[in-house]
Amino acid sequence: MKLNYLLFFIFLVLNISFSQLKYSGYGATGYKWHDINQLKEYNQEAYYEAKLETEMKFNDEISAEFDVYGDDEDHIIRLKEFSVKYKYSNLLRFRIGNIKKVFGIEQLTSRDEYFTIDDSYLKRKFSDLGYSGRSVSFMLYKNYDYEKDSLPFSYRIAFYKENSLNSGFFSRLSYHFKDIAYSLGYIFQHRIGEYKMDSHGFEFDIMYAANNFYSNFEVFYADDPNENIIRKSKSIEDFAKIFAIKSTNSYEFKIDKDFIKKIQPVLLLSYYAPDSKFLEYHTFQFLIGSDFYLTKKVKLRLNGDLLLTKSKFDDDYSTYDSRVTLEVFVRF
Repeated sequence: MKLNYLLFFIFLVLNISFSQLKYSGYGATGYKWHDINQLKEYNQEAYYEAKLETEMKFNDEISAEFDVYGDDEDHIIRLKEFSVKYKYSNLLRFRIGNIKKVFGIEQLTSRDEYFTIDDSYLKRKFSDLGYSGRSVSFMLYKNYDYEKDSLPFSYRIAFYKENSLNSGFFSRLSYHFKDIAYSLGYIFQHRIGEYKMDSHGFEFDIMYAANNFYSNFEVFYADDPNENIIRKSKSIEDFAKIFAIKSTNSYEFKIDKDFIKKIQPVLLLSYYAPDSKFLEYHTFQFLIGSDFYLTKKVKLRLNGDLLLTKSKFDDDYSTYDSRVTLEVFVRF
């Protein structure tokens, strides 16, 4: 109850203090079936989560944003992001705060805008390796607006710092041509400690969006800092280079019936090789699913996510961590 009173007080103060205050967010609850060893982990999971995003505009140039998030894992509300934005011109904006490191299209997208329920396999792997996730960063950027922008490009350049051991840099440049965008991305990680390790990640993608159809194709090539630190500790100079590709495709069918307004199926395919010198060891992801819109902001979601992993320790493919997920999602 004390937390409810505290949140109410914070929002009351914000509403009094700022005339231009925007709220948005989502809530979701669902059930997952995992292909895992139920003697070691739960192979079924009920979950819920919610996020509230608040944007405060001080004037035409300066604004701030903070997000609070909670889920069933620890049953508490925690601050997920805080950042301050400054618009110097249409070509140059600044942002500082705990923001996403951008390495691929998925890191440009919020959870409430995902075509899939969960993060893709590639994003989960890159997050474990430090290429994805959030860090306190100082970013220079330019967004692209098709209707207002005469220069068909956008960019993001940022420096981030996590602690005394980890820091880095990431950048992304996009060229927009009608309904297509071509992008190049680069990320650099600097780790110090017992074993110093510098890691590089490169990414190229093409994205198309028009007439209710969306499609993208991405290619990744990056160092594996976790594996390479192990190899360095064993004086092995042959470092691992990750190679991965991913494609996400979706189409929106308008129904406009009393119960279903539209249906939006999705197909996601990916390939991940932890060491490009041994492409025979890899993971395929085949995800198929659909969103069923009951209203513009309420939808039922169903995803079937098949993972096929071939490692040097197995003769056959493993389906470990494949999952089926059913979810009710509400945006506000």
